[in-house]
Amino acid sequence: MNKIPLFTLIFIIITISFLTFPQTTISKVQSNSSFLNISSFTKAVCEYNYCQDYLFKCNNTKITSISPVTGAAIQFNNKWKDPRNKNQIAKTC
Repeated sequence: MNKIPLFTLIFIIITISFLTFPQTTISKVQSNSSFLNISSFTKAVCEYNYCQDYLFKCNNTKITSISPVTGAAIQFNNKWKDPRNKNQIAKTC
């Protein structure tokens, strides 16, 4: 029976927690009597069994930039399925 090394198990648990609980930061800045809704969040973008975390920056409902998070990628086994619901996967600003 194959045993998964402890480090690999911990890495998988941390990655799944990032997939299911994306971090969001929101700040509001007043400019010329109107509010800008500037926000940023990280989100895993997955294709088949490979996932890469990206930092999304937004202004109101428009994405202003997307950049990969260095070192935040994982490849799961071929039977892996994304545990997030469709709304979480499709979430944008």
